[in-house]
Amino acid sequence: MQQREIIESTLIPAAGGVLPEPGWARRELFTFERKNIKSSWIKIKEWDNYIFINDNAAISFTISDLGYAGALCVAFIDIQNKMVMDKAELVLFPRGKKFALGKDPVMSCGEWHNSKMDIIFKKKDDHTGRIICNYRHFKDEKNLSVDFDIMDPDYESINYINVSTEKKDGFFLNTKKNHLRAEGTVTIGDHIVRFDKESTYGTFNWCRGVWDYNNKTYWGTGSTEIDGKPFGFNIGYRLYETEGVSENAVFYDGRIHKLDKVGFVIPGGLINPDYMSNWKITSNDGRFTGDFSPIVEKSSLLDLKFLISDCHQVFGRMSGTAVLDNGERIEFTDMMCALEVMRNKC
Repeated sequence: MQQREIIESTLIPAAGGVLPEPGWARRELFTFERKNIKSSWIKIKEWDNYIFINDNAAISFTISDLGYAGALCVAFIDIQNKMVMDKAELVLFPRGKKFALGKDPVMSCGEWHNSKMDIIFKKKDDHTGRIICNYRHFKDEKNLSVDFDIMDPDYESINYINVSTEKKDGFFLNTKKNHLRAEGTVTIGDHIVRFDKESTYGTFNWCRGVWDYNNKTYWGTGSTEIDGKPFGFNIGYRLYETEGVSENAVFYDGRIHKLDKVGFVIPGGLINPDYMSNWKITSNDGRFTGDFSPIVEKSSLLDLKFLISDCHQVFGRMSGTAVLDNGERIEFTDMMCALEVMRNKC
């Protein structure tokens, strides 16, 4: 697979709707310019997603703008007790105007306020931010309240652009930033769960583009420390990958080590997948292998006929091996992470 590295700041699309050749960068070099897209506003997609995980719990926040509809999603996962609480609010015709999402992943912010919820993604500077969420009647009439301070270390990340060879103006622009840290509380009713920066790791998932209405994606993320050095991975298969670059990478001591293709082997196969049985992760270059043991699944289905999101996100532990660019082998054991399979019509 082509793995062209981009080393210069790039506007996407450039003036006149011109798209670059597919490529990846180890820093956040891409800027999204919505006004340069020639496609109709109904095809333009933007979303920001944060997920934070520790040994006991996980929480994710999503602000997505699909042009004709938007979704504000919050999910809390009690890993210890294998309990999931999630809820979403829909907004009609955001059209890139209602959520104030940013042009680049470094300072990307977003917010939404109505009678049911308030959600704010705020960047204080390049390396610190804050997430505030108040969701009324989140679960069994109980309100949810979240206040997180976010720390984003100056580590390399995976940033890539894939371009369709068949769909005019089709592209997928994505940044995944591992090793975020979070400090704060999640309150549901009178139950308080504390997330501390020593044990909580996060990923920021920033997506922009014009892509196929009907699509299926795979994704996995995890971060930890091994012998005092930060280690993590981002694996998956996404839009237009066969025509461009992969998003697969290992992160070690602040540096990215780029991988080629990664496969998800799920018991039951494509017809009847058993997400709660053990998975295997393999790579075609032999540089990443993992055995994944699920603990709890967050299964969510939104079916409005014209808009479908069917997501199976599984939290569990992975053990395996990663090979760095210099040939060094890194063994990891019982690493908490999240893997997902998502089918969308959006």
